[in-house]
Amino acid sequence: MANIILTNICNRNCPYCFARSEMEIRDADSSSDKFFMPMKNFLLILDFLETNHFPELRLLGGEPTLHPDFAEIVSIAVSRGLKIQLFTNAVIPKAAFDAVCRYHDHIGVLANINHPSTYSTKEWDKVCRTLKCLGNQLEISFNIYHPEFDLTFISDLIDNFSLMRKVRLGIAAPIIGGKNRFVRYQDYSIIGDRLISQMSLLESRDIAFHFDCGFTCCMFNEKHGPVLFNSLIDVISKCNHPIDIGTDLSVWPCFPLSQFKMGKITRDTKMSDIEKAIHSILEPFRILGMKDECADCKFKKRQQCMGGCIAHCIRAFQENGDTEVVEKLKYQFSLVSFS
Repeated sequence: MANIILTNICNRNCPYCFARSEMEIRDADSSSDKFFMPMKNFLLILDFLETNHFPELRLLGGEPTLHPDFAEIVSIAVSRGLKIQLFTNAVIPKAAFDAVCRYHDHIGVLANINHPSTYSTKEWDKVCRTLKCLGNQLEISFNIYHPEFDLTFISDLIDNFSLMRKVRLGIAAPIIGGKNRFVRYQDYSIIGDRLISQMSLLESRDIAFHFDCGFTCCMFNEKHGPVLFNSLIDVISKCNHPIDIGTDLSVWPCFPLSQFKMGKITRDTKMSDIEKAIHSILEPFRILGMKDECADCKFKKRQQCMGGCIAHCIRAFQENGDTEVVEKLKYQFSLVSFS
């Protein structure tokens, strides 16, 4: 998978934001090209996707709909036969909103929604406008970043706006070299207990779940089995190994690891070359997992569990005395070129 970062700015300020480090770095630069992907770069990316036989264009930010040429970007992608997957906070400007509605048959929308108490009235009105327009073409996403999270509001949104009856759940990971609010792996079992009770409530209203990366099997225990079986539509533990392509065409493994920039893609860059480079550098951390217990875990050995987020693994190295691990990794990634 390849995520296209259209912009480094956002109209929300989520405390757990995985992209926070990128936006902090770029905000100090006044050049508009640093905030928004130039159209020439976007067109090159379309050629890159075609070269690598990707049928889908995955648009992220910041908030991707803030790009001043968002409507044109969508129109061009549709004209080239691409299915668009839009990752948005649903607080969408009017011009972009009109484009999303106009091309709704070509756009799948994953809307990251926080608890309603975290929005202003004006922001929440825009969220509701987006949900109403897209209905069952929109899936809600929710990121867990503290143990007292509440999912019950989601069922009302799904019923009121006739949304997809499934929810993508994420768990906030640390940004290497940045600051954000995240779930400490020591609290994963607490999150697991809370999650089971919340999932039971929503499952009773016929709402299913799938987990994004970062969840582990050890968050749950045998007594949780019936709820997981009834509610989940996917596996518990996975790492999708996406790559992020920035506004300047630079590449990194994912937002929590955005410190580790590689070279810039070209039209002819092979996705397999990017994947091989990332795998060769990060595989030692994947093998170890984020906790000492991962070494003897039967789920890890059977590859039923990925051992948690690699960002947690790297932080564990830092906490155990390897203060240079980040600089070592930055150097390794900087040597990767696709020209």
